[in-house]
Amino acid sequence: METTINEIQVSYTSKFLSKDPISTSTEAFRYAIKIWNMDTIDLFEEFKVLYLNKNNMVIGYYALGKGGIDFCSVDVRLLLSVALTTNSTGFIIVHNHPSGKLMPSEADKKITKQIQDCCKIMNLGLLDHLIISSSGYFSFMDECMM
Repeated sequence: METTINEIQVSYTSKFLSKDPISTSTEAFRYAIKIWNMDTIDLFEEFKVLYLNKNNMVIGYYALGKGGIDFCSVDVRLLLSVALTTNSTGFIIVHNHPSGKLMPSEADKKITKQIQDCCKIMNLGLLDHLIISSSGYFSFMDECMM
């Protein structure tokens, strides 16, 4: 009996690279706002990831999840697979709170810890977790929660 095995092909092309490295939460927030639809930021929750190279230059972003009013599912395996596929060495996770309240929930703290633990194994850097709204942002790094 002959068995056929699929060849797995992985490709990634970087067309644009940021000109300046991200070194503060304010800079990360500026990038995050550029990739958000401001017409829906107060409507439903989304989870996006800014992927960075070793110089903290933005390689690109990935829209990881879209949810409801107060919840968005996050698949950590997919988040990490995109990081590995793009040869990212670090990333910043970003999600919005449609309520406008910027304080992290217990679920926000739990997913941050879970991602941090996975990053240690994979030698990847979780540089920050931003919670954003139409009125501003909250940085886990700035608040010493990472």
